[in-house]
Amino acid sequence: QTIFQACERYERDKSRKDIYLDEDAANYVVSVVESMPHTKGEWQNKPMKLEDWQFFFYVNVFGWKNSITGYRRFRFADLYIPRKNGKTAMAIPAMLLMFAVDQEPGAEVFLGATSRDNAKNLLFKPAKYICSKFEEFKEHFNIEVNASTLVRSDNDSSLTTVIRNPDD
Repeated sequence: QTIFQACERYERDKSRKDIYLDEDAANYVVSVVESMPHTKGEWQNKPMKLEDWQFFFYVNVFGWKNSITGYRRFRFADLYIPRKNGKTAMAIPAMLLMFAVDQEPGAEVFLGATSRDNAKNLLFKPAKYICSKFEEFKEHFNIEVNASTLVRSDNDSSLTTVIRNPDD
């Protein structure tokens, strides 16, 4: 039911005047994500290929814009999917997009987890891996890969982890 409602809203929103679907922005985001390498398993180093529902998510979050400001329509996005269905594989590219592609000066992107190990191994390590393997992305956006942060020195943006309980 919820998926059906999201699709209905998408179709209704096409006729609104206060927002618009920036197809160029949506296509660019999808092309960047699909150029990022998988970080582990049998598909490691192969480009990501979005499934339809993933494509729909990225287009909705990054493609819809406010007609007056040109800013993205959505400031928050919740994605509920069961365990072992690629939440991290969806989250890491989204965070890298906000860190680099948005071009926001001084952007601070945080990858949050409940423990230091999860923050490092499940979140930061894959983000670092993608930047290390996707040279065009790293070079185009002037990304410096450090031990615990990604930095864009050209606009003072950073991507790092935060943990709920620093004693873990």
